[in-house]
Amino acid sequence: MSPDFAYVVSRTRLMFWAHTIPAIFWFCVPATFVVSWLIARVLAPVIPDHLPNAGGFNLHQYRGLATHRFSPFKTIASAAFGAWTHIVLDLFTHNYVWFAQHVPLYTRQLGPWRFRDQAWTLYRVGAWGCHVGLSVLSLYLLYRFGKGQWLAERAASMPRFRPTLQSRIRLWGTTALVAAPLLFLSQRGLRDSGAASIVVLRFCASLFAGLCVGAFLTTRSRRPRH
Repeated sequence: MSPDFAYVVSRTRLMFWAHTIPAIFWFCVPATFVVSWLIARVLAPVIPDHLPNAGGFNLHQYRGLATHRFSPFKTIASAAFGAWTHIVLDLFTHNYVWFAQHVPLYTRQLGPWRFRDQAWTLYRVGAWGCHVGLSVLSLYLLYRFGKGQWLAERAASMPRFRPTLQSRIRLWGTTALVAAPLLFLSQRGLRDSGAASIVVLRFCASLFAGLCVGAFLTTRSRRPRH
């Protein structure tokens, strides 16, 4: 997802394009490491135990992510490969890339149907196919991983953070207090349909920031125990 992280600063003086090979190394890899580190060290010890277990998804076992050890080579290679595959996939699913610009068939209207006042073309079918298909696939894989107890051993090695009413209020209350103003400020002026990606990424960034602050304060307030 890291090439899309740059959408958070789109339409500001800080905006830049992260869907290039050089950007993989100067932006995507560092951004991936920072987000992954925050998930493993700040969110994983607290958030999973404050969520419903969700049956076969076994969300409580995701506290096992806190045991992850970052290997420099594996981290860089995995982050770079992930960002590269994202960029390659975009080549077939957007109207501003090489295929859509040089292959007429790719932008030819496929029929009389329209969606959001836009014609269905081969690249648009690919885009929505990826959005819907890969989202469903992700949920299926998460269910399979949870059902297969893929994090059970790691989760068992981590002390459980037993949630209380106070910890729930602190975690979710802080998350809301941080995320809500950030979300309000970040969405101002984004009313056109072309800003959809910016809206989604800024919403995610605001929520992520709120969760990080909430998890940090909750951890500081009470040490987890068995």
